[in-house]
Amino acid sequence: MENVIVNPENYQSEYIKYLNECFNHWGQEELYNWVFNRQVGDNASDIMILKNEEDEVIAGSGVTYRKLSTPSGKSIDIAIMTGSWTLPKARGKGCFSKIIALSQEIAHTKNVPYLTAFVTEQNASFRRLASAGSMLVPTSHLFSPEEPYAKADTSAIEVIKDEDKETIAAIYNRFKTLQKGSISFDYTKEEFNQQYINSPKKPEILKIGANYALIEETYNAVKVLLLTYENLGEFEHLVKALTNWALKDRSKKLFLFSTEKETIDVCENLGFENMKGYFTILATAPAAGTEIDAQLMQVNIRMGDKM
Repeated sequence: MENVIVNPENYQSEYIKYLNECFNHWGQEELYNWVFNRQVGDNASDIMILKNEEDEVIAGSGVTYRKLSTPSGKSIDIAIMTGSWTLPKARGKGCFSKIIALSQEIAHTKNVPYLTAFVTEQNASFRRLASAGSMLVPTSHLFSPEEPYAKADTSAIEVIKDEDKETIAAIYNRFKTLQKGSISFDYTKEEFNQQYINSPKKPEILKIGANYALIEETYNAVKVLLLTYENLGEFEHLVKALTNWALKDRSKKLFLFSTEKETIDVCENLGFENMKGYFTILATAPAAGTEIDAQLMQVNIRMGDKM
């Protein structure tokens, strides 16, 4: 039977070592602090490690916490399985199933009713979470074509070098407008700044006319963390312009993430490649299906809401 330790003391550097062993170039202390030591909402993050009978570390995971808001204004606490890893010698031995059950227990002790996770369709973690009874919200990882669009104007795109309080406030207000009428991740203004603006990966702000895009450049793509727009027609215009800008200025594809069928359809019609995944939702205590469960299947998630 595995030996489980929850929130081991003075373990941060060891945990970072295992994350980098299992996920190439995961990151160092600055990223760890942002992911696990930054509190959003009422609950601080939790860390667990699993050891085998020989007292060797074999797996670990984190549980972070967020809030969702419904169109009626109801607030829902959720837990998110974050940075789960299993060392090669222990893979295929049920560690992740154990981590799911432990994460449920930890969240339940904090009166958090749902345990969630972000997984791709090809990921073995997806199969374990589905087997555990998770609700499965389809997600899309959308990658632009490698050729620019004709008649997509990039001249209005401005990189904001020194954002001020007014700019950040304007972006937050546009973000809140986008959330109206849907169940979505909820942040105070300060939490939004920490989540979207002040991450260690140094997002950039683009102003496109009256709209904004928050982007993060990776080794092979320009990730869109947030894009403001008024309607689907404007969304299509902005995506085409951003795709051309990313190809021209950064020599990289554009990369979006969405749970919204309408925006996914727009991107697919524009020739985006769709790598499918799921936002999994698992109750932390036995409960009959409720109206809230049905609403959760319509959750609106953006790239910037992840980790």
